[in-house]
Amino acid sequence: SGKISNYKNPYFLIYSGHFQFPDAPNIDTAYVDSEGEFTANLTQGDFHTYQIPTQKGSLSIFLKEGKNTLQFDYKDIQNTAYFGGPFKNENENILTFNKTVVSKINYPLFALDIDSFKVKLTELIEEQKSFWIEKNESLSLDNDFLNLQLAQADFTHANLLFSYPTLHQQVLMQQKKQAKLKNLIPNSDFYSMFREEGFCNNIVLFKNTPLYTQFLSSYLIQLQNRKDMLSNIYPHLAANEPVQVLDLIDAIVQDSSIKRFVLAHQIYQRNQMKGGLDNELEGLVKTFIERYPKDAEKTFIKKYLSEKEKMKRVAKGESIPSFTFEDLKGKAISLESLKGKNLYIDVWATWCRPCLAEIPHFKKLKKEFKGKDIEFISISVDQNKNAWIKMAKENTEGLQLYAEPSIAGMFKEHFMIQGIPRFILIDKEGRVINANAPRPSSNNIRDVLNLL
Repeated sequence: SGKISNYKNPYFLIYSGHFQFPDAPNIDTAYVDSEGEFTANLTQGDFHTYQIPTQKGSLSIFLKEGKNTLQFDYKDIQNTAYFGGPFKNENENILTFNKTVVSKINYPLFALDIDSFKVKLTELIEEQKSFWIEKNESLSLDNDFLNLQLAQADFTHANLLFSYPTLHQQVLMQQKKQAKLKNLIPNSDFYSMFREEGFCNNIVLFKNTPLYTQFLSSYLIQLQNRKDMLSNIYPHLAANEPVQVLDLIDAIVQDSSIKRFVLAHQIYQRNQMKGGLDNELEGLVKTFIERYPKDAEKTFIKKYLSEKEKMKRVAKGESIPSFTFEDLKGKAISLESLKGKNLYIDVWATWCRPCLAEIPHFKKLKKEFKGKDIEFISISVDQNKNAWIKMAKENTEGLQLYAEPSIAGMFKEHFMIQGIPRFILIDKEGRVINANAPRPSSNNIRDVLNLL
């Protein structure tokens, strides 16, 4: 209970750790009276970390059963939150920790070479742990709370190591520098903490840390796509070709609650990103329904089934409409006019970090397949045309095209593009080869292009 100021609505929402679960967000409601006084009965039981989102950031709160109080100004929750109750010390120090310690981990850190990055990151994680250990010595923090903070520090360490190859490349691109290949392929020691048995089965992090559950889905996709990572962490699984994500889930995730979530999130995420054009989706959906029949009516399952019908229009061999785009000189270029060559199309935007990470690989492919009957085309779906012009002039590999917002909408609708980057292969006759082609960074893209 407590009081909120500068807030006119009759209630506000309090999220638990799984608010990103596609069909079962755990949301509690705090009801606010005319004086700003509010009450809420939170439902997660045991101990839990909750989030109160506002227009200017979100507030994390650690709670157990009992009478906990909070006062804050909705327009400045980070600087006005005042806690009462048995976990006052814990919650006040979450705010201090986020402002003084977490803020030291920033984007420029990823510009360091891999060895310097590992050393600096280890120092920062040790500083995080030391903060909580010292606070515990002086304040006798709740034991569950302390263990959660130390576990989150270890997870932060792993998550940032995992993110390094992609973010290192992106930072250097922004600095107009070339990433060295050796920095993007970590050695075996780099992955040592990922091999720990409990890494994918930490129920405390699962219940309390939204990033952990999001990370697990991304981690599984990376393991599937990056043979170097899979070979280093799970060499016994790397022998199977091709590696199926369901096999990875069953081999790596033992906890039943986490396994169910990860399987559901894989279905949701793949359907969102690829619009049903994922070769493994059908098998994942079938397995999910068999294992969890009570969840067969979930929205994300129904969405896949409806998308499956739409997939027919972009099936292999289907002709595509002649969409018209604009090149850097303002000239109209239609897909119809490009018949006679196979087209490898990159659908991207300047604000999309994963898109930018693919550009060096796209450039390399263009050079490797020079003289072949393949046209490399980049189609921007930016709302901001000037941002596209500026970046396209700096990345002139391949044909640079811009889709006006109305054209972009129709193009994305036809090809069921719900997330970018998306790569599309079209044959010389203007027919679909693959509406969800491998990315330039993937292991098998060269095999695919050599067959054209």
